Amino acid sequence: MNTPDALLRTVAAAWVAGSLDGAAIDNLKLWLAHEAFASYRADVEALLAGADWPAIQDAFGDVLPFGTAGRRGTEGAGPNRINERTIAETAAGLADCVREALPGEEPTCVVACDARRRSRAYAELCAEALAARGCRVLLFDGPAATPMLAYTVLARGASCGLMITASHNPPEYNGIKAYWRHGGQVVPPHDEAIIDAGQALQRAVIDRLPLADAVAKGHVSVLGPDADEDYWHYVAGQALDTARDAVIAYSPLEGVGMRCVAPVLERAGFTGVHVVASQAEPSSEFANVPAGIANPEVPKAMGQVLALCREVGADAGIASDPDADRIGLYARDPDSPEGYRFITGQQIGVLVAWLACEGLRRRCKLIGGRSTVLKTAVTNELVSRVAESYGVTVVGDLPVGFRWMGEVLDVGMDDGDLVVAVEESHGVNRGGRVRDKDAASAALALCELTARLKAEGRSIPQLLDELYLRHGYHHEWLHNETMADRRAMRRLLNNLREHPPAKIGGLKVESHEDRLRDGWANPCSGRVEREDFIIYHLAGDGRVDGVRLAMRPSGTEPKLKIYALGHRQVRGDALPTVKAQVAEVVNALPRTLLDLAGG
Repeated sequence: MNTPDALLRTVAAAWVAGSLDGAAIDNLKLWLAHEAFASYRADVEALLAGADWPAIQDAFGDVLPFGTAGRRGTEGAGPNRINERTIAETAAGLADCVREALPGEEPTCVVACDARRRSRAYAELCAEALAARGCRVLLFDGPAATPMLAYTVLARGASCGLMITASHNPPEYNGIKAYWRHGGQVVPPHDEAIIDAGQALQRAVIDRLPLADAVAKGHVSVLGPDADEDYWHYVAGQALDTARDAVIAYSPLEGVGMRCVAPVLERAGFTGVHVVASQAEPSSEFANVPAGIANPEVPKAMGQVLALCREVGADAGIASDPDADRIGLYARDPDSPEGYRFITGQQIGVLVAWLACEGLRRRCKLIGGRSTVLKTAVTNELVSRVAESYGVTVVGDLPVGFRWMGEVLDVGMDDGDLVVAVEESHGVNRGGRVRDKDAASAALALCELTARLKAEGRSIPQLLDELYLRHGYHHEWLHNETMADRRAMRRLLNNLREHPPAKIGGLKVESHEDRLRDGWANPCSGRVEREDFIIYHLAGDGRVDGVRLAMRPSGTEPKLKIYALGHRQVRGDALPTVKAQVAEVVNALPRTLLDLAGG
């Protein structure tokens, strides 16, 4: 091993050569010389020996941000990576933040993890760091689902929660999500306070109470079957229908869905569920999922679900992602050559909104002025049209991320008020006491919908067309543009801010919102929140009645996300013609906006 002085000389030479910026230099010096980072010295030395300066700059030039769902990134050494240090800083920062925000209270934190690489080790590290700071910890006994953690925080009256997961990202990723006492992900100002508290510990050795000692002293308790049963009972109780004659193919995509989705469907009375055997057991590598991308937003990831659908003659196929908060759906389609149609996240939101409104109406449980649908600003407006046709209130301009919905549920709604919460990225939840998206809740709704329509001799694609004819055709297109780094993303967004377009793709920009410069009025806190998000409202041109076009950086990856949502009433033209014309306009707009931004 080289001496610290020799390594520092290597770092200095890289700075002189312009290979590293000042922030990377400062962080490398800290990680090489300070005792708090001694365990990483060999890893940093190996990085320097490899002289991959762009990778080193990326690992040390920034601090891993607190995005829309906590902190997430690839594993490795450096403050811009997931490792024991960044996990411990987050856990200790959360403990310090809770103590300051809730003085006089003995803090309790629920901790859970999925089945990713080192997830269990990170969860136990969190428990040790929290216990050392005087927090009582409720630790799940094995890999569990994100919505189970969210539910348990609220159900057990905990002060906060931590979930170790990187959701649907590739195997080399991991992350940590923080939850507040209401069972939802932290929102401002708590997320900022956690980061500030963690940064205050930048040069500190973070104490840990060994897990065995913490358990023996009563600081850490292990959650087992009773917590599972409590959650299963609550979600299964969301059932709205009695029809159960449906054959369903299901895959947890090598995630933790067998601990939540499968038991909920069983308790709700669905006996015709067939599980993809090769993807049933949790795995950190997703070796049986194409390219290791266990994301049900991607049709290719659900290839084995589709194959099982054909094998067993399923009425629908569903899949949950590795931490079982997102849902994917293949629906039987008699008009498709494959026999099944992949249903987008936007369409799933519409379908569950219709099912919930219709089911609650039949049960006389829709309450004027209280029954509410929650959605984000880039979720299909057809959800709003459906809900409003039942007299249901829509809170529909929320920023991307279920954490904002959790805040609305906490501040302004009772458990029975929620009809459904939906977001564009395959996130659905029908239970107001699970304040995050929930694949088990979504799976139950989709299975009920499938069984109901089967009993009526209808299909999911037919229902969608009925809703289009009634409320107008709505089409959405999401483009993900992978960037070199966050600075490149900021450059493109700043270009649009400095040179706002008057037209995009030939459509006039009627108005635009810049939620970073102008902010967004939070209806719960009264605060003006700021997010790096630009939304354009475009006029129609005959082919489309109007378009909403939005761009934002991903909160967890170096990607720009561009959402295009267009709509048109179906008047004299045939629905297939309207679909083709709207899709032609909408699908071209993200690339056009990128070109205008200089991408």
